[in-house]
Amino acid sequence: MKSQSKLMTVLLLLLVTILLAGSVFAKDYQEEAIDYYDTKEIINENTEAESLLKENTNDIQGQIGAPIHSEFVAELEKENEKDIDYPNTLMRVAPEVLSSNLASNHTKEQITNRFLAAKPKTNFRNDFEVYNVFPITTGPNYVEGRLSNSAKTDTLNMLNFYRWLNGSKEVEIKEDRMSYNAKGAVLLSASNFSHYPNKPYDMDTNFFEAATEGTALAKGYQTSGNIFSGDYLPNTIGGYIDDVYNINSNNIGHRLSLLWPKATYTSFGLAGLNSCMTMYNISGNLNETESFYSWPPSGYCPTEVTAKNEMWSITLNSRYKYNISEMDIKITYRGNTYNVSKSDIYESEFYNSFFFKLPSELNNLISNMNNYKEGVFVNVEITNGIVNKNTNAQVAIKYSTEFYTVEKVSIQNMEVYGENIAGRDGYWTFDSLVGYVGESKKTLMVFSPKDTTETEVRVTFSNPEIASFDYNTNIVHYNKPGLTYCTIESISNPDVKKEFTIFVKEVIIKPDVLYNTHIQNIGWQSYTKNGEIAGTVGRSLRLEGIKINLEPSNCSRKYRI
Repeated sequence: MKSQSKLMTVLLLLLVTILLAGSVFAKDYQEEAIDYYDTKEIINENTEAESLLKENTNDIQGQIGAPIHSEFVAELEKENEKDIDYPNTLMRVAPEVLSSNLASNHTKEQITNRFLAAKPKTNFRNDFEVYNVFPITTGPNYVEGRLSNSAKTDTLNMLNFYRWLNGSKEVEIKEDRMSYNAKGAVLLSASNFSHYPNKPYDMDTNFFEAATEGTALAKGYQTSGNIFSGDYLPNTIGGYIDDVYNINSNNIGHRLSLLWPKATYTSFGLAGLNSCMTMYNISGNLNETESFYSWPPSGYCPTEVTAKNEMWSITLNSRYKYNISEMDIKITYRGNTYNVSKSDIYESEFYNSFFFKLPSELNNLISNMNNYKEGVFVNVEITNGIVNKNTNAQVAIKYSTEFYTVEKVSIQNMEVYGENIAGRDGYWTFDSLVGYVGESKKTLMVFSPKDTTETEVRVTFSNPEIASFDYNTNIVHYNKPGLTYCTIESISNPDVKKEFTIFVKEVIIKPDVLYNTHIQNIGWQSYTKNGEIAGTVGRSLRLEGIKINLEPSNCSRKYRI
């Protein structure tokens, strides 16, 4: 009897403790964002007490280590508007910061070696090096091209270089699908350029249906399809990654496809300058080794693989989700912070990715003619709008990218053009510039060879007070009247330079002569100007006074009344 009484006392004390704990946790839940995790049972040392709790207590839900009162569970259900799996413990969720990935660990030496190794060894302008079987793109006897081993190797190497630089796993060629892409390239050459080209009237139906799998999506696989016109494999890889063409101004599906972390295989085909490439995710292979993948990549990035106006993009591991309407993106360059407009952030439909445009001012600062400058270092910070789906923790992404040039090609020749010279629209070459104080002329510098990477120039004036040059915008400002000689020369090759004269004139303003008159019995009249009649006509009224002024007033420095 005493033992039973003692046991009931222990039981009551436990119930009081449980209710107090539930109250404390309920208050804590209301005050702060918390998450819930199941833990192992901790009531396992006193099996007799546990048994009595099960038999005599109706307020405790389940076998739990940190009990939650049923009323609190109901409150949580109402708060979250969903069923609660009666969690066992309550824990605060710390924010998660993603600041590095595999790409950020690549050294300059590693990148340089991989870049040089990936350069094509095949001359893609020589069909005898490119094909084992030549494609025929006119009917009725269409023939798919069969790429040489060297052409396949060069294309795969270039694709895998970009994937490695991005931090994604390398892929292999899926040989049994190459025929579909080869037929697809023939179809692109024989019909309209589209993921779903029209069937030429003389093309075999089976050939056509296989070709459409090469230009679009392969049946029976999780895939993405890409098409390109106007260049040779493997140069198309860089074009896909840049994705700066107007057709894809708000959609970088090509890049996301080629850098898709889940991809394990690829296949591709070529016919003339038309090609198509498919990326495959074989079921069961996730291949997401990183928390995030960025382009341009974190860490070092060669200027050769970037384009001036390309989108920047982030692909997230599937354990994260995002909402671009809540997202804040800041980019820091040389101590200045630039905020990406929310209207310039876009989401991907098929990939767990989002992408954004750089502010135009920043894009001009960090870019040369065609790509990013050597030595540019930017910090990217993305806050809000990203959540860990497993923990509901807020996620921030912070990383840095530093651009450098692998192969520096010096300028061998330079042409300089001016904007709206002599009143003509567009850009025109010139030997001299003539303008007025306060005007500005934008210059356009065209370098050869086309693969020039050392594009830094030095601009000097014999009299810098007359004109000045803005290196960020390539604009010449006319500051004061006079004649000055301007020289633009290549820093990497001082033998390459252009010299011309700039003659700046003062703005000539032809003034208006304004006058008003005081007339007998009328008084002062309104102002008239430049020979217009003042006073009255045919009324024989005296002119009793006159005022004369020049407009604008600053003309009085040159004109006297």
